[in-house]
Amino acid sequence: MSIKGLKKDQYDVVIIGAGIGGLVCGCYLAKAGLKVLIVEQHYKAGGCCQSFTRNGFTFDVGMHALVSCSEEGLLGRIIRELELQDKLTLIKINPSDVIINAGHKLAIKNDINETIVDLQKRFPLEAKAIEKFFNFIKNARFISLFSDFKDKTFKDILDLYFKDMRLRSLLSVLLGNIGLPAHRVSALAAIFLYKEHIFDGGYYPSGGMQAFPDAFVEKFREYGGRILFSTKATNIRIRKNEVEGIVINTGDFIKSKYVISACDVNQTFLELIGEQKCDKKFITNLKAMVPAITAFLVFLGINKDLKNQLDICSGLWYFPINDINVCWEEMQTKFSDKGVLCIIPSSHTQNLAPVGSSSVTLMVTLPFIKDLHYWEENKKVKIENEIISKFEEIVPNISSFIKIKESATPYTFYKYTLNTNGSIRGWSALPQQLNNNFIKANTEFENLFIAGHWLISPVSAGGVSMVADSGRRVAKLILLKR
Repeated sequence: MSIKGLKKDQYDVVIIGAGIGGLVCGCYLAKAGLKVLIVEQHYKAGGCCQSFTRNGFTFDVGMHALVSCSEEGLLGRIIRELELQDKLTLIKINPSDVIINAGHKLAIKNDINETIVDLQKRFPLEAKAIEKFFNFIKNARFISLFSDFKDKTFKDILDLYFKDMRLRSLLSVLLGNIGLPAHRVSALAAIFLYKEHIFDGGYYPSGGMQAFPDAFVEKFREYGGRILFSTKATNIRIRKNEVEGIVINTGDFIKSKYVISACDVNQTFLELIGEQKCDKKFITNLKAMVPAITAFLVFLGINKDLKNQLDICSGLWYFPINDINVCWEEMQTKFSDKGVLCIIPSSHTQNLAPVGSSSVTLMVTLPFIKDLHYWEENKKVKIENEIISKFEEIVPNISSFIKIKESATPYTFYKYTLNTNGSIRGWSALPQQLNNNFIKANTEFENLFIAGHWLISPVSAGGVSMVADSGRRVAKLILLKR
Protein backbone atom coordinates (compact mmCIF):
# COMPACT_ATOMS: atom_id res chain seq x y z
CA MET A 1 0.00 0.00 0.00
CA SER A 2 1.36 3.45 -0.88
CA ILE A 3 1.27 6.43 1.44
CA LYS A 4 -0.71 8.27 -1.22
CA GLY A 5 -3.56 5.82 -0.59
CA LEU A 6 -4.09 7.12 2.94
CA LYS A 7 -7.20 9.11 3.73
CA LYS A 8 -7.46 11.34 6.78
CA ASP A 9 -10.52 9.74 8.35
CA GLN A 10 -10.10 6.25 7.04
CA TYR A 11 -9.06 4.27 10.09
CA ASP A 12 -10.74 3.06 13.24
CA VAL A 13 -7.43 1.65 14.54
CA VAL A 14 -3.77 2.30 13.77
CA ILE A 15 -1.25 -0.23 15.09
CA ILE A 16 2.44 0.63 15.43
CA GLY A 17 4.55 -2.46 14.79
CA ALA A 18 4.03 -5.59 12.70
CA GLY A 19 5.49 -8.01 15.20
CA ILE A 20 3.33 -10.93 16.27
CA GLY A 21 1.43 -8.87 18.87
CA GLY A 22 0.49 -6.17 16.37
CA LEU A 23 -0.41 -8.68 13.65
CA VAL A 24 -2.63 -10.77 15.93
CA CYS A 25 -4.39 -7.68 17.25
CA GLY A 26 -4.86 -6.32 13.74
CA CYS A 27 -6.33 -9.59 12.47
CA TYR A 28 -8.94 -9.78 15.23
CA LEU A 29 -9.99 -6.16 14.75
CA ALA A 30 -10.10 -6.35 10.95
CA LYS A 31 -12.07 -9.60 11.17
CA ALA A 32 -14.61 -7.77 13.35
CA GLY A 33 -15.09 -5.19 10.58
CA LEU A 34 -12.94 -2.33 11.83
CA LYS A 35 -10.78 -0.35 9.41
CA VAL A 36 -7.25 -1.11 10.58
CA LEU A 37 -3.83 0.13 9.48
CA ILE A 38 -0.51 -1.33 10.65
CA VAL A 39 2.68 0.70 10.21
CA GLU A 40 6.02 -1.11 10.41
CA GLN A 41 9.45 0.52 10.26
CA HIS A 42 11.09 -2.62 8.78
CA TYR A 43 10.42 -3.84 5.24
CA LYS A 44 8.84 -7.09 6.44
CA ALA A 45 6.79 -8.37 9.36
CA GLY A 46 7.63 -10.55 12.31
CA GLY A 47 9.96 -8.73 14.68
CA CYS A 48 12.04 -11.51 16.24
CA CYS A 49 10.06 -14.08 14.21
CA GLN A 50 11.79 -13.30 10.93
CA SER A 51 13.96 -15.21 8.46
CA PHE A 52 16.37 -14.18 5.72
CA THR A 53 18.00 -16.03 2.82
CA ARG A 54 21.57 -15.97 1.48
CA ASN A 55 22.57 -18.00 -1.59
CA GLY A 56 19.94 -20.66 -1.00
CA PHE A 57 20.43 -20.86 2.80
CA THR A 58 17.54 -19.65 5.00
CA PHE A 59 18.22 -18.52 8.56
CA ASP A 60 15.85 -17.61 11.41
CA VAL A 61 16.39 -14.50 13.50
CA GLY A 62 15.48 -14.77 17.18
CA MET A 63 12.86 -17.52 17.33
CA HIS A 64 13.93 -21.13 16.83
CA ALA A 65 10.59 -22.81 17.64
CA LEU A 66 6.99 -22.06 18.53
CA VAL A 67 5.18 -23.33 21.60
CA SER A 68 1.59 -23.64 22.80
CA CYS A 69 0.23 -24.56 19.35
CA SER A 70 -2.05 -27.41 20.43
CA GLU A 71 -5.80 -26.78 20.23
CA GLU A 72 -5.95 -25.70 23.86
CA GLY A 73 -2.68 -23.70 23.69
CA LEU A 74 -2.48 -19.91 23.46
CA LEU A 75 -1.18 -19.92 19.88
CA GLY A 76 -3.32 -22.88 18.85
CA ARG A 77 -6.48 -21.02 19.88
CA ILE A 78 -5.43 -17.91 17.94
CA ILE A 79 -4.58 -19.91 14.81
CA ARG A 80 -8.00 -21.56 14.98
CA GLU A 81 -9.99 -18.38 15.71
CA LEU A 82 -8.28 -16.46 12.91
CA GLU A 83 -8.71 -19.35 10.47
CA LEU A 84 -5.02 -19.65 9.68
CA GLN A 85 -4.91 -23.43 9.27
CA ASP A 86 -4.90 -23.21 5.47
CA LYS A 87 -2.05 -20.68 5.42
CA LEU A 88 0.27 -22.25 7.95
CA THR A 89 1.76 -25.75 8.19
CA LEU A 90 3.38 -26.50 11.54
CA ILE A 91 5.81 -29.36 11.98
CA LYS A 92 5.92 -30.98 15.43
CA ILE A 93 9.55 -31.84 16.07
CA ASN A 94 10.38 -34.82 18.27
CA PRO A 95 12.33 -34.30 20.45
CA SER A 96 11.65 -30.59 20.76
CA ASP A 97 14.94 -29.88 22.53
CA VAL A 98 18.08 -31.83 23.30
CA ILE A 99 20.16 -30.76 26.28
CA ILE A 100 23.82 -31.66 26.84
CA ASN A 101 24.93 -30.58 30.30
CA ALA A 102 27.44 -31.83 32.85
CA GLY A 103 27.94 -35.21 31.17
CA HIS A 104 24.20 -35.83 30.69
CA LYS A 105 22.15 -35.76 27.50
CA LEU A 106 18.43 -35.20 27.84
CA ALA A 107 15.86 -35.21 25.04
CA ILE A 108 12.56 -33.41 25.65
CA LYS A 109 10.22 -35.86 23.90
CA ASN A 110 6.69 -35.20 22.66
CA ASP A 111 5.67 -38.03 24.99
CA ILE A 112 6.83 -36.47 28.23
CA ASN A 113 6.65 -39.83 29.98
CA GLU A 114 9.64 -40.96 27.91
CA THR A 115 11.60 -37.95 29.14
CA ILE A 116 10.59 -38.63 32.74
CA VAL A 117 11.65 -42.28 32.51
CA ASP A 118 14.97 -41.27 30.98
CA LEU A 119 15.62 -38.80 33.80
CA GLN A 120 14.66 -41.38 36.42
CA LYS A 121 17.17 -43.84 34.97
CA ARG A 122 19.91 -41.23 35.15
CA PHE A 123 18.96 -40.05 38.64
CA PRO A 124 17.36 -43.08 40.37
CA LEU A 125 17.56 -41.52 43.84
CA GLU A 126 15.41 -38.63 42.58
CA ALA A 127 12.87 -40.79 40.72
CA LYS A 128 9.83 -39.89 42.82
CA ALA A 129 10.79 -36.23 42.97
CA ILE A 130 11.14 -36.10 39.17
CA GLU A 131 7.61 -37.42 38.69
CA LYS A 132 6.23 -34.97 41.26
CA PHE A 133 8.08 -32.05 39.65
CA PHE A 134 6.71 -32.71 36.17
CA ASN A 135 3.20 -33.23 37.52
CA PHE A 136 3.50 -29.89 39.31
CA ILE A 137 4.54 -28.12 36.10
CA LYS A 138 1.83 -29.83 34.05
CA ASN A 139 -0.98 -29.01 36.48
CA ALA A 140 0.19 -25.51 37.41
CA ARG A 141 -2.66 -23.01 37.67
CA PHE A 142 -1.28 -19.54 38.09
CA ILE A 143 -4.14 -17.96 40.01
CA SER A 144 -3.75 -20.54 42.76
CA LEU A 145 0.07 -20.36 42.69
CA PHE A 146 0.39 -16.59 42.75
CA SER A 147 0.25 -15.94 46.49
CA ASP A 148 2.75 -18.70 47.29
CA PHE A 149 5.26 -18.09 44.50
CA LYS A 150 5.03 -14.44 43.43
CA ASP A 151 8.23 -13.56 45.31
CA LYS A 152 9.99 -16.88 44.73
CA THR A 153 12.63 -17.83 42.19
CA PHE A 154 12.90 -20.98 40.11
CA LYS A 155 15.73 -22.09 42.39
CA ASP A 156 13.21 -22.15 45.24
CA ILE A 157 11.07 -24.53 43.16
CA LEU A 158 14.00 -26.79 42.28
CA ASP A 159 15.13 -26.87 45.91
CA LEU A 160 11.67 -28.04 46.96
CA TYR A 161 12.01 -31.14 44.81
CA PHE A 162 15.66 -32.04 44.23
CA LYS A 163 18.91 -32.57 46.11
CA ASP A 164 21.17 -33.55 43.21
CA MET A 165 22.99 -30.46 41.91
CA ARG A 166 23.57 -32.07 38.47
CA LEU A 167 19.82 -32.62 38.06
CA ARG A 168 19.02 -29.08 39.15
CA SER A 169 21.52 -27.83 36.56
CA LEU A 170 20.10 -30.02 33.81
CA LEU A 171 16.59 -28.75 34.54
CA SER A 172 17.81 -25.14 34.45
CA VAL A 173 19.17 -25.22 30.91
CA LEU A 174 15.90 -24.14 29.29
CA LEU A 175 16.11 -20.93 31.33
CA GLY A 176 18.35 -19.84 28.47
CA ASN A 177 15.08 -18.92 26.74
CA ILE A 178 14.61 -16.25 29.42
CA GLY A 179 18.26 -15.39 29.97
CA LEU A 180 18.43 -15.55 33.77
CA PRO A 181 19.87 -18.07 36.23
CA ALA A 182 17.53 -20.09 38.45
CA HIS A 183 18.33 -18.04 41.56
CA ARG A 184 17.24 -14.79 39.87
CA VAL A 185 14.35 -15.70 37.58
CA SER A 186 10.73 -15.43 38.70
CA ALA A 187 9.33 -18.82 39.72
CA LEU A 188 6.00 -18.08 38.01
CA ALA A 189 7.62 -16.99 34.76
CA ALA A 190 9.82 -20.09 34.73
CA ILE A 191 6.90 -22.40 35.49
CA PHE A 192 4.95 -20.90 32.60
CA LEU A 193 7.96 -21.24 30.28
CA TYR A 194 8.51 -24.89 31.21
CA LYS A 195 4.84 -25.73 30.98
CA GLU A 196 4.81 -24.53 27.36
CA HIS A 197 8.20 -25.81 26.23
CA ILE A 198 8.03 -29.22 27.86
CA PHE A 199 4.36 -30.06 27.34
CA ASP A 200 3.55 -28.16 24.15
CA GLY A 201 6.78 -27.12 22.43
CA GLY A 202 8.84 -27.84 19.35
CA TYR A 203 6.59 -26.51 16.58
CA TYR A 204 8.20 -25.14 13.44
CA PRO A 205 6.58 -23.47 10.41
CA SER A 206 7.17 -25.29 7.15
CA GLY A 207 9.28 -23.00 4.97
CA GLY A 208 11.00 -21.21 7.84
CA MET A 209 10.01 -18.94 10.72
CA GLN A 210 9.11 -16.09 8.35
CA ALA A 211 6.14 -18.18 7.21
CA PHE A 212 4.53 -17.57 10.62
CA PRO A 213 4.17 -13.75 10.50
CA ASP A 214 3.59 -13.87 6.75
CA ALA A 215 0.49 -16.01 7.34
CA PHE A 216 -0.91 -13.31 9.65
CA VAL A 217 -0.10 -10.58 7.11
CA GLU A 218 -1.98 -12.47 4.39
CA LYS A 219 -4.98 -13.10 6.64
CA PHE A 220 -4.97 -9.49 7.86
CA ARG A 221 -5.21 -8.27 4.28
CA GLU A 222 -7.97 -10.76 3.52
CA TYR A 223 -9.93 -9.31 6.43
CA GLY A 224 -9.58 -5.87 4.84
CA GLY A 225 -6.63 -4.57 6.86
CA ARG A 226 -3.86 -2.44 5.34
CA ILE A 227 -0.18 -2.45 6.20
CA LEU A 228 2.60 0.04 5.48
CA PHE A 229 6.14 -1.36 5.56
CA SER A 230 9.31 0.79 5.75
CA THR A 231 7.20 3.37 7.57
CA LYS A 232 8.17 4.63 10.99
CA ALA A 233 5.80 6.29 13.44
CA THR A 234 7.36 9.51 14.71
CA ASN A 235 4.62 10.82 16.98
CA ILE A 236 1.48 9.66 18.74
CA ARG A 237 -0.72 12.74 18.77
CA ILE A 238 -2.52 13.33 22.07
CA ARG A 239 -5.08 16.09 22.67
CA LYS A 240 -6.81 16.60 26.01
CA ASN A 241 -5.53 13.22 27.19
CA GLU A 242 -7.10 11.41 24.22
CA VAL A 243 -5.35 9.89 21.25
CA GLU A 244 -6.02 11.45 17.84
CA GLY A 245 -3.76 9.38 15.60
CA ILE A 246 -0.11 9.15 14.58
CA VAL A 247 2.43 11.02 12.49
CA ILE A 248 4.74 8.97 10.25
CA ASN A 249 8.22 9.67 8.92
CA THR A 250 6.87 11.31 5.75
CA GLY A 251 5.25 13.95 7.92
CA ASP A 252 1.74 12.65 7.16
CA PHE A 253 -0.80 12.59 9.97
CA ILE A 254 -3.01 9.51 10.11
CA LYS A 255 -6.16 10.08 12.10
CA SER A 256 -7.55 7.17 14.09
CA LYS A 257 -9.99 6.63 16.94
CA TYR A 258 -7.72 4.04 18.55
CA VAL A 259 -3.95 3.64 18.52
CA ILE A 260 -2.20 0.47 19.60
CA SER A 261 1.51 0.61 20.25
CA ALA A 262 2.96 -2.84 19.63
CA CYS A 263 6.51 -1.53 19.64
CA ASP A 264 9.08 -0.74 22.31
CA VAL A 265 7.38 0.77 25.35
CA ASN A 266 10.20 3.22 26.11
CA GLN A 267 9.99 4.48 22.55
CA THR A 268 6.21 4.78 22.95
CA PHE A 269 6.18 6.98 26.05
CA LEU A 270 9.56 8.74 25.94
CA GLU A 271 9.69 9.51 22.21
CA LEU A 272 6.38 9.04 20.40
CA ILE A 273 4.32 10.71 23.14
CA GLY A 274 7.00 12.57 25.12
CA GLU A 275 7.62 12.03 28.81
CA GLN A 276 6.46 15.58 29.66
CA LYS A 277 2.92 14.51 28.72
CA CYS A 278 3.00 11.37 30.89
CA ASP A 279 2.45 10.77 34.58
CA LYS A 280 5.76 11.50 36.37
CA LYS A 281 5.58 8.47 38.66
CA PHE A 282 4.95 6.20 35.66
CA ILE A 283 8.00 7.60 33.83
CA THR A 284 10.17 7.19 36.94
CA ASN A 285 9.11 3.57 37.27
CA LEU A 286 9.56 2.97 33.54
CA LYS A 287 13.13 4.27 33.56
CA ALA A 288 13.97 2.00 36.50
CA MET A 289 12.90 -1.16 34.66
CA VAL A 290 15.54 -3.65 33.47
CA PRO A 291 15.14 -5.08 29.94
CA ALA A 292 15.70 -8.74 29.24
CA ILE A 293 18.98 -9.96 27.84
CA THR A 294 19.88 -9.61 24.17
CA ALA A 295 21.72 -12.07 21.91
CA PHE A 296 24.55 -12.72 19.47
CA LEU A 297 23.78 -15.05 16.56
CA VAL A 298 26.12 -16.65 14.04
CA PHE A 299 24.54 -17.85 10.78
CA LEU A 300 26.42 -20.57 8.91
CA GLY A 301 25.73 -22.04 5.50
CA ILE A 302 27.39 -25.46 5.72
CA ASN A 303 28.32 -27.56 2.68
CA LYS A 304 27.45 -30.70 4.59
CA ASP A 305 24.24 -32.46 5.60
CA LEU A 306 24.27 -32.65 9.40
CA LYS A 307 21.17 -34.82 9.77
CA ASN A 308 23.18 -37.93 10.54
CA GLN A 309 25.64 -36.20 12.87
CA LEU A 310 23.32 -34.31 15.20
CA ASP A 311 19.97 -34.93 16.84
CA ILE A 312 17.06 -33.60 14.82
CA CYS A 313 15.44 -31.14 17.23
CA SER A 314 14.35 -27.51 17.35
CA GLY A 315 17.21 -26.59 19.66
CA LEU A 316 20.39 -28.39 20.74
CA TRP A 317 21.61 -26.87 24.00
CA TYR A 318 25.31 -27.65 24.33
CA PHE A 319 26.50 -26.44 27.74
CA PRO A 320 28.88 -29.10 29.10
CA ILE A 321 29.72 -27.24 32.35
CA ASN A 322 28.75 -28.65 35.75
CA ASP A 323 26.35 -25.88 36.77
CA ILE A 324 24.51 -24.10 33.96
CA ASN A 325 23.47 -21.30 36.30
CA VAL A 326 27.09 -20.15 36.50
CA CYS A 327 26.90 -19.61 32.76
CA TRP A 328 23.51 -17.83 32.85
CA GLU A 329 24.86 -15.53 35.59
CA GLU A 330 28.07 -14.81 33.67
CA MET A 331 26.07 -13.86 30.58
CA GLN A 332 24.49 -10.98 32.50
CA THR A 333 27.75 -9.03 32.33
CA LYS A 334 29.89 -10.44 29.50
CA PHE A 335 30.19 -12.91 26.67
CA SER A 336 30.54 -16.48 27.92
CA ASP A 337 32.18 -19.24 25.89
CA LYS A 338 30.81 -22.00 28.12
CA GLY A 339 28.14 -23.19 25.69
CA VAL A 340 25.93 -22.50 22.70
CA LEU A 341 22.38 -23.07 21.46
CA CYS A 342 22.57 -24.82 18.07
CA ILE A 343 19.62 -24.46 15.68
CA ILE A 344 19.53 -26.43 12.42
CA PRO A 345 16.06 -26.02 10.86
CA SER A 346 17.16 -27.48 7.52
CA SER A 347 17.31 -30.86 9.28
CA HIS A 348 13.54 -30.99 9.82
CA THR A 349 12.02 -28.95 6.98
CA GLN A 350 12.90 -28.83 3.29
CA ASN A 351 14.17 -25.99 1.08
CA LEU A 352 16.04 -24.12 3.82
CA ALA A 353 19.41 -25.17 2.42
CA PRO A 354 20.75 -26.56 -0.89
CA VAL A 355 20.70 -30.35 -1.26
CA GLY A 356 23.42 -31.93 0.85
CA SER A 357 23.90 -28.74 2.89
CA SER A 358 22.68 -27.30 6.21
CA SER A 359 21.53 -23.96 7.56
CA VAL A 360 22.93 -23.49 11.06
CA THR A 361 22.27 -20.74 13.62
CA LEU A 362 24.40 -20.56 16.76
CA MET A 363 23.10 -18.38 19.57
CA VAL A 364 24.35 -17.02 22.89
CA THR A 365 22.90 -14.34 25.14
CA LEU A 366 25.00 -11.44 26.39
CA PRO A 367 24.74 -7.82 27.56
CA PHE A 368 23.86 -4.90 25.31
CA ILE A 369 26.30 -2.30 24.05
CA LYS A 370 24.72 0.32 21.80
CA ASP A 371 27.84 1.05 19.82
CA LEU A 372 28.06 -0.22 16.25
CA HIS A 373 31.80 0.49 16.09
CA TYR A 374 32.41 -1.56 19.23
CA TRP A 375 30.99 -4.64 17.53
CA GLU A 376 32.55 -3.98 14.16
CA GLU A 377 36.02 -3.12 15.38
CA ASN A 378 36.47 -5.06 18.60
CA LYS A 379 34.22 -7.97 19.39
CA LYS A 380 32.27 -9.25 16.42
CA VAL A 381 34.87 -11.47 14.73
CA LYS A 382 36.31 -12.66 18.04
CA ILE A 383 32.91 -13.76 19.36
CA GLU A 384 32.01 -15.37 16.02
CA ASN A 385 35.16 -17.50 16.14
CA GLU A 386 34.68 -18.51 19.77
CA ILE A 387 31.08 -19.56 19.12
CA ILE A 388 32.09 -21.59 16.08
CA SER A 389 34.88 -23.22 18.12
CA LYS A 390 32.29 -24.30 20.67
CA PHE A 391 30.16 -25.80 17.88
CA GLU A 392 33.23 -27.71 16.68
CA GLU A 393 33.26 -29.56 19.99
CA ILE A 394 30.06 -31.22 18.72
CA VAL A 395 30.90 -31.35 15.01
CA PRO A 396 34.70 -31.49 14.62
CA ASN A 397 36.30 -29.64 11.70
CA ILE A 398 33.02 -27.96 10.75
CA SER A 399 34.90 -24.75 9.83
CA SER A 400 36.23 -26.39 6.67
CA PHE A 401 32.64 -26.79 5.41
CA ILE A 402 31.50 -23.18 5.95
CA LYS A 403 30.27 -21.54 2.74
CA ILE A 404 28.42 -18.59 4.26
CA LYS A 405 29.05 -16.82 7.56
CA GLU A 406 27.13 -13.84 8.92
CA SER A 407 26.28 -12.68 12.40
CA ALA A 408 23.75 -10.56 14.28
CA THR A 409 25.01 -8.55 17.24
CA PRO A 410 22.94 -6.96 20.00
CA TYR A 411 23.12 -3.77 17.94
CA THR A 412 21.51 -5.66 15.04
CA PHE A 413 18.54 -6.57 17.24
CA TYR A 414 18.24 -2.93 18.30
CA LYS A 415 18.47 -1.67 14.70
CA TYR A 416 15.70 -3.88 13.34
CA THR A 417 13.31 -3.92 16.32
CA LEU A 418 14.15 -0.63 18.11
CA ASN A 419 13.74 -2.61 21.33
CA THR A 420 15.44 -1.11 24.38
CA ASN A 421 18.90 -2.66 24.71
CA GLY A 422 18.11 -4.96 21.78
CA SER A 423 15.93 -7.00 24.15
CA ILE A 424 14.55 -10.21 22.67
CA ARG A 425 11.98 -10.85 25.43
CA GLY A 426 10.79 -7.49 26.74
CA TRP A 427 11.49 -7.06 30.44
CA SER A 428 13.86 -9.17 32.48
CA ALA A 429 11.83 -11.80 34.35
CA LEU A 430 12.89 -10.73 37.83
CA PRO A 431 10.21 -11.36 40.51
CA GLN A 432 10.19 -7.73 41.64
CA GLN A 433 9.61 -6.52 38.06
CA LEU A 434 6.84 -8.92 37.10
CA ASN A 435 4.94 -8.26 40.32
CA ASN A 436 4.64 -4.47 39.93
CA ASN A 437 2.14 -4.81 37.05
CA PHE A 438 2.28 -1.11 36.18
CA ILE A 439 2.57 -1.45 32.38
CA LYS A 440 -0.89 -2.56 31.33
CA ALA A 441 -2.77 -2.79 28.04
CA ASN A 442 -4.81 0.26 29.03
CA THR A 443 -2.76 3.45 29.31
CA GLU A 444 -3.42 6.78 31.01
CA PHE A 445 -4.45 8.16 27.62
CA GLU A 446 -7.94 7.49 26.30
CA ASN A 447 -8.02 4.97 23.43
CA LEU A 448 -4.26 4.32 23.50
CA PHE A 449 -3.33 0.69 24.16
CA ILE A 450 -0.12 -1.33 24.54
CA ALA A 451 0.42 -4.80 23.10
CA GLY A 452 3.48 -7.04 22.90
CA HIS A 453 6.19 -8.32 25.17
CA TRP A 454 6.52 -5.09 27.15
CA LEU A 455 3.26 -5.66 29.03
CA ILE A 456 3.77 -6.84 32.59
CA SER A 457 2.11 -9.73 34.36
CA PRO A 458 3.31 -12.20 37.02
CA VAL A 459 4.01 -14.83 34.32
CA SER A 460 5.04 -12.55 31.47
CA ALA A 461 8.62 -12.94 30.35
CA GLY A 462 8.12 -12.35 26.65
CA GLY A 463 7.88 -15.26 24.27
CA VAL A 464 5.79 -15.46 21.14
CA SER A 465 2.74 -17.09 22.75
CA MET A 466 2.44 -14.38 25.40
CA VAL A 467 3.00 -11.67 22.78
CA ALA A 468 0.31 -13.16 20.54
CA ASP A 469 -2.10 -13.46 23.46
CA SER A 470 -1.53 -9.81 24.34
CA GLY A 471 -2.69 -8.85 20.84
CA ARG A 472 -5.81 -10.96 21.26
CA ARG A 473 -6.60 -9.41 24.65
CA VAL A 474 -6.13 -5.82 23.43
CA ALA A 475 -8.41 -6.49 20.47
CA LYS A 476 -11.10 -7.72 22.86
CA LEU A 477 -10.73 -4.56 24.98
CA ILE A 478 -11.29 -2.35 21.94
CA LEU A 479 -14.23 -4.40 20.67
CA LEU A 480 -15.88 -4.14 24.09
CA LYS A 481 -15.59 -0.33 23.92
CA ARG A 482 -17.45 -0.06 20.59
